[in-house]
Amino acid sequence: MTFAAAPTVTDRRIEALAVPYNEPTSDGRNIAFSVGAFGATDHLAGVAVYVNHPIDRGMKPVKIGKVSAWTDGEHGMTFAADVFDGETEDLIYEALKAGEITDVSVSVFAHEISERDGITYYDQVEPIEISLMVGENGAFASSKITAVFAAETQTPEAPVAEETPEKETPNMENLETQVSELAGAVDDLSREVASFASVNVVTTPAVSKFASFGAVVKAVANGDEEAKAELESFAYEGAVSDDTTITHAWSKPILDYIDLRRPVLNIWNKYPDPKKNTVEYIVEDADSLQVAEQVNEGDDLVYGKFSLDTETTRMRTYGGYTEFSLQAIERSDVSVIDQGYKRLAREYAKATESVVRTTLLGASAPTVTGLNLSNFGTVIDVTVDAAGKLDDAGHVAEVIIIDRQTFKTLAKLDSDKQFILSRDTGSVNVPGIGATLFGIPVKVVNFGSPVFFFANSEALSVWESGVGKLSDSNIVNLTSAVSLFGHMGAAVTDPSALVKVTA
Repeated sequence: MTFAAAPTVTDRRIEALAVPYNEPTSDGRNIAFSVGAFGATDHLAGVAVYVNHPIDRGMKPVKIGKVSAWTDGEHGMTFAADVFDGETEDLIYEALKAGEITDVSVSVFAHEISERDGITYYDQVEPIEISLMVGENGAFASSKITAVFAAETQTPEAPVAEETPEKETPNMENLETQVSELAGAVDDLSREVASFASVNVVTTPAVSKFASFGAVVKAVANGDEEAKAELESFAYEGAVSDDTTITHAWSKPILDYIDLRRPVLNIWNKYPDPKKNTVEYIVEDADSLQVAEQVNEGDDLVYGKFSLDTETTRMRTYGGYTEFSLQAIERSDVSVIDQGYKRLAREYAKATESVVRTTLLGASAPTVTGLNLSNFGTVIDVTVDAAGKLDDAGHVAEVIIIDRQTFKTLAKLDSDKQFILSRDTGSVNVPGIGATLFGIPVKVVNFGSPVFFFANSEALSVWESGVGKLSDSNIVNLTSAVSLFGHMGAAVTDPSALVKVTA
């Protein structure tokens, strides 16, 4: 592995194998990279480092570092990356040093593809981002972090594997407390990071002999006391995908299934259920605060006023149920029950996602006008103006939210045959129906009407209980009905973190 420059005492750097050459993925997709697929590496430095591919998952991207160098070798493409300074980044760096994070995964645009012996080969690719994979494996078994440079000693430290899932990592005792304190001050990290940080990086579902929700339901019908106990705990508490500990492993696929179908909801700050019918939140009422230089020793500092007001939003219950006969549960394959519950989960995701989309569309946000989708220049103008409004309000443009038709038009827009979503100004990700525009991730959603927002995650807040709860009547006897419900509230808590673009 080579570096662009030797590590210094301020560097927090990792080395890793991004992808092996001619090795099929270990996830069943049978995709492999051809030798030299990345081409020349001189122009590739600076690629962002995230956690668990947040953009692909419809989650807010939190950049925790960047690639400083790539090395194209005979057996694969390796890279070096620097981890940024900051409280959240500190947690990740400690986890890297402790060997709690070992896998990496690269997201790429495949420009040239071929098929050989039943394997899809990526012959020419361009990296979009690198992700550290927390709590799950990357696509390639050999895509591992090979060394971590300790800033204090300049010595590369190889990750140390855990002996058991329960093992506590030395010097990580205060990690849970640190994360709790950061929760109100630091932008939401992706759910996986929030989970691992609260439990010394590794999120370990409770051990269970049951492989799926359907298996648990069938076991309850057959009088299995262990299944009944597990279902009772899930019934009363439910769970969410960013819980520090998932109740049982069989519930996680359901929760992931729900979250992957809520792309707009996952952009915003999320908070736990306040256990009340209404949520009270703080809004800025007046602000004349300012900071200026104290020219002479003893001079008064500049004075300003700051006052807050409160508003409320209701917590509402969303749910549904379906019926199974005792015969169906006892005699059918467990997948029948799983499919029924998955359909409920899908409808819950649709209902709660719709609430957040409606809240977004009803926001009284600052506006930028002048967009003409047939004019390349106006797109540049509104992008600069909208990002500028957010910057003036003390926010950073983290995401652009647009409807499908606007995206189609934008993706086709060109100036002298240079597409606005090109390598220089952005990139299109067709499978994920997403893109970047001047470095800002674009989220494409079917709103049914023209929508064009520049946003920071502070604009909206979502409060949600554990989902997947069961009604009390189902706990002892699940032979008649299975229900799913949760409680959620949403509100625009900072309109200045949102800018609406119009013609």
